[in-house]
Amino acid sequence: MDKKLKRYNIVPSTSDVFAVSLVDAPAVESNFIALSKQKQPINFKIQSEEKRMLYGVALRADFDIYRCYGEEEFYINFSKDAVRRLMTKFMKNHAQNNFTTDHMDFAQGLTVVESWIVDNVDNDKANNLGLENFSEGSWIIGVKVDDDEMWQSVKEGRWCGFSVEAFCDLEEITKEIKNNEFRVGLTPDDVHAY
Repeated sequence: MDKKLKRYNIVPSTSDVFAVSLVDAPAVESNFIALSKQKQPINFKIQSEEKRMLYGVALRADFDIYRCYGEEEFYINFSKDAVRRLMTKFMKNHAQNNFTTDHMDFAQGLTVVESWIVDNVDNDKANNLGLENFSEGSWIIGVKVDDDEMWQSVKEGRWCGFSVEAFCDLEEITKEIKNNEFRVGLTPDDVHAY
């Protein structure tokens, strides 16, 4: 029997992204790609050590992300507006060097050097890079990897994508239909969302 899970939107005005984590299974279901000196995706077969760039989706707009905390299961969703606001806060707060691995260990030698919001899926740099599973309003980042051990672990396929670390206020989506209107209610708890 399928269980009906609650859905929440992120409240961008009171939420913050404070770091990016390298993970083996990104919740946004979009892996990053690594670039060598050549400008084509290399899918972890490094042909040149010079570029050391990773490109991927940091936040995927309007995409339900499954979360499970203890016995509580639910979905969170970042609207296009929320993604844009969180990206802006991240950059304004000078968090470009804040990285972890698997949301646990601090990581050195990684810097967000490119950051943009996808305005047109068909005509975006992400297509030229070979990225998949992104949508209009998604936040794409380009990360320079200066640490030798970290670059080696990327080449070995240890990390597959990005996951943001954020403190988020959530707004429950309660699709109660009354006169063809949807009601949205606030939840009282902050959630640490990745």
